[in-house]
Amino acid sequence: MQITFAQAGEGPPLVLLRGTTSDSRAWQPQLEGLSDEFTVVAWDGPRLNGSSRSESLRPSACVDYLAGFIRTLGLGRPHVLGLASGTALALELYRRYPDVPQSLVLAEAELPAGLPAIDIPTLLLYGDRNGRTPLDTARNLHARIPVSQLAVLPGLGKNGHVKAPDVFNAEVRSFLRSVRN
Repeated sequence: MQITFAQAGEGPPLVLLRGTTSDSRAWQPQLEGLSDEFTVVAWDGPRLNGSSRSESLRPSACVDYLAGFIRTLGLGRPHVLGLASGTALALELYRRYPDVPQSLVLAEAELPAGLPAIDIPTLLLYGDRNGRTPLDTARNLHARIPVSQLAVLPGLGKNGHVKAPDVFNAEVRSFLRSVRN
């Protein structure tokens, strides 16, 4: 399986996961804005942006590809940031490979069925104007993940990482620094 990706910077690794219809190009503001402190790796899942076609797009198959990708790049225990449906991939990675992620950032996460018991530092990142993933969802997840922090981005809806990258990146950076220290 050939996986394409974008990478920038040096430092502790941060792997970025988008949903199934977007690719690494959507992470340009994070590749530019966080690479001064982190090795930022935006993965293109199967069938995206030149990655090989996969027999299956089942979450379990994608997670196996992702875990292999992280191993192949020698990223050790990266921080993993999932956005929108990419949060499902991040959670499945943690469920199946709990020793891989050092921390999780779940941005615009929907409330998944069968949420795994999470015992690593987790940032929940939501805009306060996102109709698809409202703050009630964020508060519910925050209550169910004891080691989580909830950050609310005022005035933002969907795709806050593009609409207000400085604010989004500042929250991510602050959280990742707290995990390192």
